[in-house]
Order: sequence, then structure tokens, then C-alpha cells
Amino acid sequence: MISRDAFSLFALAILSAGLSAASPAAGLLLLAAGSGLLMLTLRAWAYPGFLFALVFSLDLLLGGLNLSRYRGEIEPDYFRFLAFSLASLSGGYALGSLGAKRVTGTGITDLLPQNWIILAAVIPGLFGIALMISETHSLPLFQPSTRYAASAQSIVLSETLIVPFILSALTLHRNSSPFHKVLVALLLLLLCLPGYRGWPICALGVTVCVALAQGVTRRTLSLAALAGSASAALLALGSTFRRLENTALLSPADSMRIYDAEYLPQWFAQLHFTLRESIAVGQRLFFLRQDGQAGDPLLFADLATLLPGQQLAAGDMMGEAFGQLQAGGLTALLPAILFHDYGYLALVILGVTALLMGVWWQRISLAPTLIRLALYFLCCFYFIHAFNRGALKPAYFLVPAVMLGADWLARQMPQPRSVPSLLAQEG
Repeated sequence: MISRDAFSLFALAILSAGLSAASPAAGLLLLAAGSGLLMLTLRAWAYPGFLFALVFSLDLLLGGLNLSRYRGEIEPDYFRFLAFSLASLSGGYALGSLGAKRVTGTGITDLLPQNWIILAAVIPGLFGIALMISETHSLPLFQPSTRYAASAQSIVLSETLIVPFILSALTLHRNSSPFHKVLVALLLLLLCLPGYRGWPICALGVTVCVALAQGVTRRTLSLAALAGSASAALLALGSTFRRLENTALLSPADSMRIYDAEYLPQWFAQLHFTLRESIAVGQRLFFLRQDGQAGDPLLFADLATLLPGQQLAAGDMMGEAFGQLQAGGLTALLPAILFHDYGYLALVILGVTALLMGVWWQRISLAPTLIRLALYFLCCFYFIHAFNRGALKPAYFLVPAVMLGADWLARQMPQPRSVPSLLAQEG
């Protein structure tokens, strides 16, 4: 049986690719508007293919259009390559999920860890936070520049707090006691302390996606809208605060004036600068490859830093090549890094990767459980993060491994076999 969601996404990807040949901005706009409308008309709120198409196309439009002069102009050839990359990704996901069933709350098994498993999952994260504070002598949330003094070990361990937050939020239907609610709020606060905006965005996004899979109601749609608004606010406010806190960077007002963005609202300008950073750095990599001047491979550079000896992370390599103002290095879009490493084979790699994720979704849809959905959407959000960051990082593998461990322990315990789906109840 062919999934209507997947077929619709595949047709939209073909149309977007065709339109992008003439106008990449129009092709991306079609993909953004089309995926949003299909999500609405088909009520396919939990279909990850539409999530990818909507988030990635908005990302490229808000950051890639020449609304300012920040890091120079985005060239049409590069923008067209990004549009084709997204069409390949969307089409590949649609092909992989053609046989997927519509995931609904009544078919989801309530298989979640007990509280002691969740509390055990907190331990690595607490150790990472303590290690980070001892290294930076501060809280990076309030002093963003200090996070560059933190070791890779403390950062990776702290990021595992995403798992206990998601699991504790999903078990609220079992345990809505004041203590449990305080635990959820405390875990979210701990997750914010290292100052990485993507972590709370990922945790909130996974929770909302699982809630939408349980059933679309006014409450879940309100949660989704709130999480989306909070994510945009975190990106904009984080960029604004970093400019105010770090004297090496231009102030928000100065940056808007110098980069000809004074006509934009300040919050939107800072969001635009944040999204444009990776797109513009990726453009440098794109043209280096076209000019035959590509350097060392970047995709697996961060993973190589775990090996003995001295290896530079991808961000440091790009920072040395293009210049940087802070110690944190630079990031580039995944399509650009793939093009830098493998040329136009990047389009095939993106399509195949998305196809495999679509096949995985098809398998999950046959026997969904809450924790498997949480694991899948966690990997989806890491894919979104990797799309903007480019190089693969160890946390993409470690954090899902912690979730897998919680899933294994949960399966050793007796569990109820039906889900009350209180997340999906009308408020």
C-alpha cells in the first residue's frame, strides 16, 4: 500500500526541483508552502518527511535570501545547489516511506522506562555539568564565551540530559505529581545551562512530535506552536545576547547598520544572521571545490578528534581557513560539506540518507511504541542539527545510544500495553 503522505511529498519534491532550475527561491518557497499545506490538509502532523521539508526550506529561505550583506552575497549557483539538495532529500525520504502506515495514538504501545531508569539516565549529564562548571568557572548560559573553555567530554556528557528530559516529559501521563512536574522543569533548566540553544529546541521538539503522533488536538497543536515560537525566540535571543556579552562581536544595533539590515525587526535580523552563518560559510566551501582548491575532508573530522593524537575539528579547520572571531570555530551546511568532500555525489548521499530514514519510519509505523517514536524523532532533530552544522559530532551517536539503553531496560520490566494518551486529550 502506497502512503498518501509519502506520495504527496514525492510529487512536491519533483515540482520543487523543476521550479528551482529556474528560480531556487521559488522552488524553496513552493516546498515550504506545499509541505505546510499538505500537513494541514492531510492532517499528517506526525509525518517526519513534511517536518524535514518545512524546517529545511524555511531555514534556507530565511538565511539564504540576500536580506542583508552579512558575510557577503549568496550566489545563485550555490543557492540552486541547496534547493536541489533539499529536493533530493525530500524525494528520497518519500521513496523510503512509501509503505508507511499512518501512526495514530490507538496503535501506539505504552512502553516507557520507570522513574528509576530515568533518574539513572540523569547521572552522566549531571557529571558533565559539574565538569563543565569546574572548567569554565561560570555558567555558559549567562556567559556564552566561557563555553569555549569547556572540554569536549563535558559537552558530550551534558548533552545526554536530553534523554531523561524527553522520557520524564512523556511519562507525565503516568505520574503527574508535583515532584514529577518539578523534575521535568529542573531537567529543562539543566539542559539550558551549557548555553547551547539546539539542546532545548531538540528536547522540546521531540516531545511535541511524539505528542502529535499520539493524536492531533487543540492542546497538541498549541504545544507545537508554542515549541516552534520558543525555538525561533531562542535562536534570535541567543544571537542577541551573545553580541551584547562578547565585546569581540558587533552589538545588535551596529550589526544591523553595518550589514544593511536596519529595515528588519531586530529579532528577525538576528535570526537571519544566525541562519545565514552556516549558509555563507558553506558557500566558501562550495566554490573552493569548484575551483579545485578543496582541503582536507570535513564530514568526519570531529569524530577523528576522539582518536589518539592531535586532530583539528571541522569548525577549527574552517576557522583557520576563513577567519573567526571566537574560539568555537565555524559551521557550514551539510550539503556544502558533502559537496566539498565528494562533489555532486553529495546530492545522491543526501537522497540515500533520507531514503534510509524513510525506511526506518516505515518499520516503526508497523509497531510504534512511545520510546521508539522518541528515539526516531530524536534522530530526526539531530539530522536537522547536522544539516545546519555540517560535520558529524560524537553526540549524534552517544545520545541516541543512551535512549536505546533506556529502551532496553524498559523492555525488561512489566509494562501496560496501551497508552492513555493524556498528552493528546483536549484541554
